[in-house]
Amino acid sequence: MDTVSLTISFYDLEQEEQFYLLRRFLAPGIVEINSKTGCHELQKYLDVKGYGRLQAWHDGTKKSLKLHRLAFEFFNETKIPSNLAILHNCDNRKCVNPAHLSTGTLAENIKDCVAKGRNSKGSRNGNNKLNEAQVTAIKRLLDGGMSRVKIAKLYGVYDTTIGNIARGRTWRHVA
Repeated sequence: MDTVSLTISFYDLEQEEQFYLLRRFLAPGIVEINSKTGCHELQKYLDVKGYGRLQAWHDGTKKSLKLHRLAFEFFNETKIPSNLAILHNCDNRKCVNPAHLSTGTLAENIKDCVAKGRNSKGSRNGNNKLNEAQVTAIKRLLDGGMSRVKIAKLYGVYDTTIGNIARGRTWRHVA
């Protein structure tokens, strides 16, 4: 997912800074073409989420520039509106192939993520205290008539968590 508000446009930079970024971005060994997928995959400058990033100076401060946004803007010769994200049609965060990138709203990006099963639901979400097996057991206890408060104490979670499971607000994917 692209965080639009925290990044700047390639075209907001001074020309000298643009050339500096392009020299780093287009240097040998930075991008390799995956012959199976056609993705132009970054080999360096990856952040913890797997997106390419470089730092650039803008208005006297260091700003982050996502390289898939830079690639889209540079090769399409257009500035991306601040309300739009860049979507990877190939679902490869390291890819900077302009043919695999398109603009879309943040809502479209999230909808695409959910539709392709790339969102972190269930135990894949690091914030959850429960896993799928526990939720299955909780649903059985609820069906058996045990109170939400007792189940919550048993599993070390809030009773609202159990209520959300009971109403199907969370963990809908677990039978």
